Amino acid sequence: MTTHPWRDGFYKLDSCAFMVCVVKGNEAAYQNVHEVGLLEAAELSKAVWTFGDFGPTPDNIRERSGKERYNMEMNMGNGMMKVNGVLMDDNLTIVNKGWEGDDSIEVNTWMSDGDFEEMKDKGEPVEEPSCPYKIQPENQGKFLWISGPPGAGKSTTAQLLSKNAGYVYYEADCFMNNCNPYIPPDVPEPSMHQTKQPILKGVSVERVKAAHSGLEFYTALGQGQDDDSQKAIEFYKAMSKDILAERKRIGGNWVVAQAVPTRELRDVIRDALGPELEFVTLSLTKDSQLERLKKRHGQDESQQGFVDFMVALLDKYQPVASDEPMSIDIPITPKMTEEDVFDAVIAYTKKNSD
Repeated sequence: MTTHPWRDGFYKLDSCAFMVCVVKGNEAAYQNVHEVGLLEAAELSKAVWTFGDFGPTPDNIRERSGKERYNMEMNMGNGMMKVNGVLMDDNLTIVNKGWEGDDSIEVNTWMSDGDFEEMKDKGEPVEEPSCPYKIQPENQGKFLWISGPPGAGKSTTAQLLSKNAGYVYYEADCFMNNCNPYIPPDVPEPSMHQTKQPILKGVSVERVKAAHSGLEFYTALGQGQDDDSQKAIEFYKAMSKDILAERKRIGGNWVVAQAVPTRELRDVIRDALGPELEFVTLSLTKDSQLERLKKRHGQDESQQGFVDFMVALLDKYQPVASDEPMSIDIPITPKMTEEDVFDAVIAYTKKNSD
């Protein structure tokens, strides 16, 4: 038997609309569809696949695959995550634990080069991605940016502003992933839902490279390496250009959700987006962050490396300084509900309007 019975090529992830896995032998790379053939995969996105016996499958994997035991291991990010999977008898389909909690399942399916090209062509135009909001360019309303470390509740707060106060919610992590940034207001986990957002087509090479620079910056930050602020500046300038164009196109009150770690980068964004922008940073303790992240991603040990990576980012985030204009830091306590955070943001916007 060969050491890699699976077929080389592209694998589609059923849980993520904008990413594919490119496999050659025992080496795999999880990449945005626009990066394939243009940029090398980030180290965090590389994996080693190994065929063998890796223990019994849990009930949900056994029910989906029909197999009693895992027969492959996916070692991702130089050991940061190890996920066991089942290679099906067709050698073209892999079933493994998903990323959305302990009961989630991921199915990876081989596709031809033609299928891959068709996948890219099904995207929405980058100049006018679909959105669930009223198009009212004549009304350029309030302009908020919710920031803070992973698990602080940025996306949830932005979604509540959309649902309860009529804000246009722009999920800025979608810029990094070259997908539609307008998360629906009624999905249960807005941060995780970005993996379901449609791919954008017509994305320029410059924008793809800027988005990749952002991924490299955050990867280095989470691994404790010296951060390359120039990569972050390139990323945020490109993102701000898109936000300006989209806000002008759609209009209304706006809220952007994305984790900006430093005062330097907030100033870069302020310079690009103008004096109307108001920053709201959410801060929390490490224990509170860990509890929130495990609730989102599950308790399975295969997720621990990913959770640890995000927890490591906490110390990199700087709260708002006393001399920062149009800004507030809101400490998140363990007793605060999602609605409490929303109320605090609304109170701040009203006070700032008086």
